[in-house]
Amino acid sequence: MKKRLNIFYLIIPLFLFTACAKEGELVVKPVLEFKPLSMDGFILGDALEQYFDGVKVRELYGSVSLSNEVSKIAFEKNEVTMELRRKSNGETVYQQKFNISNDTSKVARFYFDGTKMNNTYTYPAPSGSTYLANFYFDFPKDAAAVDVVIELVEYYFDESLANPLVLVDTTFIPLATNVKQGKWSDYVEIKQIPELPRHHPASEFQPFVRIRKAGSTAYYLPARGEDNEITMELPNAWTTEGKVQSIFVGWMTRGAAIQLGPQQNLVDIFSH
Repeated sequence: MKKRLNIFYLIIPLFLFTACAKEGELVVKPVLEFKPLSMDGFILGDALEQYFDGVKVRELYGSVSLSNEVSKIAFEKNEVTMELRRKSNGETVYQQKFNISNDTSKVARFYFDGTKMNNTYTYPAPSGSTYLANFYFDFPKDAAAVDVVIELVEYYFDESLANPLVLVDTTFIPLATNVKQGKWSDYVEIKQIPELPRHHPASEFQPFVRIRKAGSTAYYLPARGEDNEITMELPNAWTTEGKVQSIFVGWMTRGAAIQLGPQQNLVDIFSH
């Protein structure tokens, strides 16, 4: 299984020195100046390889956040060219030249959808008090499709018991069905959770958003329900303003265990 991680790179100075042999001696090109570099965006579907003047320096995937406070370009000449190339086929999807005369080197925020570069991630504007959400699961290519379900758990506490938490009942509310790996689902409307009758006078209700194998009652990951949980906001009785969420869910391996992560809402990333 492939390990997918959120990427927050601290760029070490690029091209500090370029060395080559000349008549048996090592020749080192001097660095003219260091300039701050900043870049942020989101990449999915296909990793991008970052090149400076034709030299690969790293691979980028997921959330990219490069701060100009710690990231710098080392200029050996007056102009440096950066390219972002698709890892799968080497296609250059973005190119930018940086000049030593500029105070800072900044890459405009971007969204790479796996095929082409975009200047933003687009999503529908919130309307009224309606909650909308779509989902992207960055799982292995041969992974099964996903159902997203709200589990409304009814529970109460009985301090006289060794384990005071008593689970009474669980109501399942489907959100999104048969979501394929590596593709954004359609937007679905999230309804306010209905009030249900209590089976115990001290009962309370708590909703959890979890994933299951499509068309099955089995959790997607062979673990507890908590390990299949997605973090997102649900409407409630006090909701007055609508909200849109685009939930990206990654897949990480920790030894023999599989975990969901990173989890990010792209609307939060691109709304400011």
